[in-house]
Amino acid sequence: MRSVRLILASTLPKMLQYHEIAAVGHGFRSSLRDWAAKETDHPHEVIEAVLAHVVQKRLSPPPPAWTCSSGDGG
Repeated sequence: MRSVRLILASTLPKMLQYHEIAAVGHGFRSSLRDWAAKETDHPHEVIEAVLAHVVQKRLSPPPPAWTCSSGDGG
């Protein structure tokens, strides 16, 4: 199983400073949600899960809306 690596709250500000980008992280989540809703076919629940602040451990498979199908029925 692949390990989950969380992004720390300080990561984005450090990245912006490192690349000398005069911006702040405020609004990135909202912008990504708006972009994903307009430019992808992912359900609202999937977009929100991607943007979630906390990832909970699951003991069962994800809901059917989150699974990928290879097109061969499975």
